[in-house]
This record gives sequence, structure tokens and C-alpha cells, in this order.
Amino acid sequence: MFATPRKSALRTLAAAGLGVVLAVEAGAQVDGALHTGHSIPGFHGFESCVRPPLGVSYDNVTIFYTASHETDRDGNDAGTSGSVKQLSNHTTVTWLSPWRIFGANYTARARVSLANSAPHPRSLSAGNDGFDIGDTYLEPLGLYWPGEKGYLSLRYGLWLDTGDFDSEDLDSVGKGFRTHQLSLGFTYYPGEDRLWNLSLLGRYGYHEQVDGLDLTPGDDVVVDWSAGRRLGQRWNAGLVGYGVFQTSRDKGADAAPRGFYGNAGIGVGARYDLPSIDGSAELRVYQEFNSFNHTEGQTAAFGLKFQI
Repeated sequence: MFATPRKSALRTLAAAGLGVVLAVEAGAQVDGALHTGHSIPGFHGFESCVRPPLGVSYDNVTIFYTASHETDRDGNDAGTSGSVKQLSNHTTVTWLSPWRIFGANYTARARVSLANSAPHPRSLSAGNDGFDIGDTYLEPLGLYWPGEKGYLSLRYGLWLDTGDFDSEDLDSVGKGFRTHQLSLGFTYYPGEDRLWNLSLLGRYGYHEQVDGLDLTPGDDVVVDWSAGRRLGQRWNAGLVGYGVFQTSRDKGADAAPRGFYGNAGIGVGARYDLPSIDGSAELRVYQEFNSFNHTEGQTAAFGLKFQI
């Protein structure tokens, strides 16, 4: 059985810009060499698959994750002591070309991250060695098909293990492995006035071997969804959520014998359009539930985007 959602106060901390620094506390109980994928649940918000503007655009997202509860493979409290507080800031530059491939607009992306620890470990242990450069995401191929009712998006990206990683140190900001990521999603407008908007974006991650370990993390899927409504000329608000699912087992002598992991989150969000910079600011908060072999906590995300 899955664990029932636990009532917990949402703690929101978000800041935009690459100069963010935060001192964090962490639990001290080590739970083995456990790894999840690179994709951060809740990273994408409203109208996530809308084609970006022509030319170069800038997107900055800050994610704060906190948890003091961990579940076992049956979704019950694992009895692990400690807490995890993770802050990461991600700057993405996107180029939308005038070219078309099979009727779709072609894009390319590059993302640089700063973090105090690698995202979402399956343990209530994370270090506080400060803020450092994390892993880098490159997306050489992004396709957007426009339609009368919305957009369809297909993308391929590669996570590079550029962040500092030590197989014996839970303070690492990097994951210690590379990930091939395939993303597929849509944004749909059910009405003629386009007041309502529905989005779903799934990211499949295929992971390579962890540096310094006989361990290849199992593949995973991360799904972000949103259901929003336009309120006036500039506001878009509604429900947001995500799901994380491991699709294959970890392999290697250093793999932890814990089986698959997963969890889900649901929350609310709002976006405010900034036409003066051809951009927007967006805030989302989530409460996690139905976790198994995973931490269970809260996520806050703040995003700022504009065209360069």
C-alpha cells in the first residue's frame, strides 16, 4: 500500500540569479550509495511545451526541496532520522531557429546549474559544503509542432557529469554519471478563447555507470503536469503536479537491494506575464505523497524568463 499524504507546512524559498548562496543543515545518517536521475520533478510549469520566441531567450529556475521523512519499498515510514534541504539554481539559454524539420520548429538549449547537493537522493542525508557548479544539460535537438489547439514537443538532451562528485561523500553536488534524456509533451488549449491551458511533459532518463562505483542507476521517468486558467491580461494560475517512477532496477555490485522508487507531488502555482521584457515570473509549491523508496517532502520552484 502507498503511504497516505501527510499534512505539513509548505516552506517556500526561491531566488533568481546565479549568485544565490544558502547555508543548509543536514542529517547525519548515511544510507548507502543511492542515486536517482538528473530530472528534477516540478522543474516545468504552466504551458511547458509552448514554442519559445524566435531568437535567444533566457530562463532561470530556482528549486528548493526539503524533506524529513523517508519511505520504504511499501510506502511506509522507513524510520530514518535526519533531514534534507536542497537548493539549486538553473540558468538555461534557448535558441529558436527559423529552420523547420518535418514541419516542426528547431531549438537548441544549454543549462548550467548551481547546487548545494545533488537533487533528490533516496536518503535523508545531504551535505552542507556550500554552493557549487552542478551537472550541465545540453539539448542539441528540440522540436515544436504548432497546431490550432496547442503545441507538441519532442526533445533529446544529455546531462554531463560536470559537478563535483565523490562516491564516498554525500556532500557531492554532481550525480557522478551521465544521463541521456528524451522528452515528449504537449500544451493544449481546450477553448477557442484559450483561457484554459493543459500541459503534460514526460522525461525519460537512461543513465550511464556512476564514476568510482560498480553501479548503473535504473532508468526513470519524470512527468510534470499543469492545469491553468488565464485571469485577466497577465495572470495564469491553477494546479500543478509531478510524478517520479523508476522503470528498471539498479545494476552492479554496489547497487542497493531496495527495489524501485517513486513519488508524486501536487500543488498550486501562478505566473505573471512581463510584456516589457517579453517574459514572465512564475511561482509553484508542491506537497509530495505516495512515495516509496524515496524521501517525501515539499518542493518550491521560482522561475524568471525573458527574451534576450
